Amino acid sequence: MLQRIQRMLIKEFLQMLRDPRMRVVVFGVPVIQMTIMAFALTTDVTNIRTAVFDLDRSSASRQLLSDFTGGGYFRICAYLNSEKEIADLLDRSGVRAVLRIPTGFANDIAAGRTAKVQLITDGTDANSTAIALGYATSIINDFADEQMEQRSRTNGLFTKPVQVEAVTRAWFNSNMESKYYYVPSLIATMLYIFSLLLTSIGIVREKEIGTIEQVMVTPIRRLEFILGKTLPYMITGYISMTIMLLVAFVIFQVHVQGSLSLLYLLTGIYLCGNMGIALLV
Repeated sequence: MLQRIQRMLIKEFLQMLRDPRMRVVVFGVPVIQMTIMAFALTTDVTNIRTAVFDLDRSSASRQLLSDFTGGGYFRICAYLNSEKEIADLLDRSGVRAVLRIPTGFANDIAAGRTAKVQLITDGTDANSTAIALGYATSIINDFADEQMEQRSRTNGLFTKPVQVEAVTRAWFNSNMESKYYYVPSLIATMLYIFSLLLTSIGIVREKEIGTIEQVMVTPIRRLEFILGKTLPYMITGYISMTIMLLVAFVIFQVHVQGSLSLLYLLTGIYLCGNMGIALLV
């Protein structure tokens, strides 16, 4: 039995690897697609091109601008001198956001009044705009807390008013970066597609070239035939997954934190299910 399965494995690998196009499909296409889609599907919004229209030109406005650029979410690429430039830049997609600081911004803060600041964004990309507004709101709230604390100390009030602060923490993805979700899911998707596709092609190709009749008249049993057809593609699936894990680590800095042996064991079960579906073809 083992000898017959071994011969089937050798036959399948020879058929698979002697065709250059098949080698590319088996080992190259899944990795290339995973890499391209991981770059394309990211939902992270960083280095948002931002213009500044600072009418106040005070130390407080400069501190606010420093807070905006310090987190890496906003990148100041232009300083404006008139209201007209705002519409021109947004129309030409020169910037994605404009931060407008009105006159009297620092005076309002010093007097304890509500200081207003305006963020104008390009709403054509609703998702990116919502994320950018969330970043800006968080930065402005932190700036307001700092100014309130500084003003309290200046006035001799060294104790802050009682506040309830919600401290949140996201486990397994503390910075909420989309690559930690998309890259592993793309690896699983590529394994599903290509294990299903290649196993189906391997069986259908036998029918097309007429060799399946020759296999049927041999002493090989059904179980041996199924194992001989599926094991080569399971092995290539493991090889493809290993390559994709290396690409994920080198390019995207996404690495496996848990047990590799458990990952490969569960991958085998996953591939068996996919190939079972492929055999129905």
